[in-house]
Amino acid sequence: GVVVKGKTGFELSEVLIPIAYGLIAIVVSMLICWSGQYPAGSETMLHIYRGNVVYEAVQNGNLFPLYDAAWYSGSEVLPYSAPLPVYLIALCQGIAGGDCLDGYLLFAGILFFMGALIWWRIGVRRKRPYLGAFLGLLWFFMPHNLYVFFMEGDLPRAVTMLFLPWLISSVYEYVKEGKWT
Repeated sequence: GVVVKGKTGFELSEVLIPIAYGLIAIVVSMLICWSGQYPAGSETMLHIYRGNVVYEAVQNGNLFPLYDAAWYSGSEVLPYSAPLPVYLIALCQGIAGGDCLDGYLLFAGILFFMGALIWWRIGVRRKRPYLGAFLGLLWFFMPHNLYVFFMEGDLPRAVTMLFLPWLISSVYEYVKEGKWT
């Protein structure tokens, strides 16, 4: 491949690949929006609701809401869910101006972008950046990932799937080379 290095010594692909991923993430979010079939998934609205509860609680100064009086005549907000995905959904809602459905679209774009970026960084670490970049493009569209996100609507598990490639790569490096990254 053609390697273009600037005066600082970084490759042009170090800038272009994340930009391309960002543009593709915008397209993915727009396609989901234009489909008119969002939010899809049997659990999606539950997770969007939890994100909305957290968003509103944070707006009122409560950084970790424990209880939601409107849910089943009173229930815990995060009884069986990790807080990271719910807070990420709430952050996306905040960035989207408080609209939970626009936040969902942003959340989908971020999932694509982060999943692709992780695969690309694994490729860079293995000295195969273009293979990593290609795998990054495919990761969001893998059948299991699409099923989890669009059919089940299990948004916390979709976030967990972001970390799976990194975890497997790190375990491989630890076993093969004896170092943990």
